[in-house]
Amino acid sequence: MERRCVITGERLSIGYRLGGRGVRRVHEGLSFSLRAGELTCLLGPNGAGKSTLLKTLGGGRTLLDGELRLCGEPFGKYSETRRSRLVGVVLTDKVYAGGLRVHQLVALGRYPYTGFFGNLGAEDRRVVDWAMEAVGIAGKAGSYVAELSDGERQKAMIAKALAQQCPVILLDEPTAFLDIISRIEVMNLLYRLAREEHKAVLLSTHDVDQALLLADSLWLMSQQNGLLCGTTEDLVLNGSLNRFFSRGDVEFDPDNGRFRHCGGVGRTVSVEAADDRLLLWARNALMRNGYAAQSGADGNDGMRLRVHAADNIEFFRPDGVAVRCASFAEWIELLNETDCG
Repeated sequence: MERRCVITGERLSIGYRLGGRGVRRVHEGLSFSLRAGELTCLLGPNGAGKSTLLKTLGGGRTLLDGELRLCGEPFGKYSETRRSRLVGVVLTDKVYAGGLRVHQLVALGRYPYTGFFGNLGAEDRRVVDWAMEAVGIAGKAGSYVAELSDGERQKAMIAKALAQQCPVILLDEPTAFLDIISRIEVMNLLYRLAREEHKAVLLSTHDVDQALLLADSLWLMSQQNGLLCGTTEDLVLNGSLNRFFSRGDVEFDPDNGRFRHCGGVGRTVSVEAADDRLLLWARNALMRNGYAAQSGADGNDGMRLRVHAADNIEFFRPDGVAVRCASFAEWIELLNETDCG
């Protein structure tokens, strides 16, 4: 299926109108395309303007300048009701709807279709049931929102946006208050909705690990560099992710897909490992203890490491003596003793 553009922006200026005091521009010259069937993650430090951009795309902020098109038409031509049938928004704020049952909260997503009194017809109820089933909370339909976990509440809010039956879903840090398992569940849910329901899903997040695993595209934003959009792997491998976010002694390591502290690493250890998993964690342990891993020749202190298995580690000290270790803990203790010696 062709992944058509549903939102495009050309040379956008975003920010705030200050009444009679003019405007405060947060960014200028932003250009991008958001495609159906893709999960796109908006990454950037706090204060970069991510929420301002999402609110502008959702109609909550007035566009200051540039051309913004939704489903091929100028954004300004849409009434609020018509736009609400095309764009669903889930904000980062915690949900304070404890007095509602889950199915009542999700049913609020039908407001673009139900008129002033909000009476649900048979089709509306079918869509509400489908939305709860799609996000995996159908079993909680009769529960009060106050009884849900943070992860379940976030899923309920996503179901509410799904009930709007919009081709576009915008989410501002949807995993901000969640534990690690709930974060993974919500990110996988959004990925699945993009793929299976052919939605254009754009979310801001600080969860770089999950974004790199699941996002089809990344939008990188910073005050200094503006906005850069591209396929995830391209932005990682061409150094863009590092250029946008490296700061001081923190840089992005494309070899393991993580940001790391790089200050003070001048010593090296030559590393061999039986497989990539062992190599990854050997590098991790060396980095944490102030060393960098290298391949081939001995490290600059004459040290070498051979990881045959997690319980079979061969460490060559600077004097050439080899010591067998039965765990990473044993080897790390030996490494630190060698360093002190």
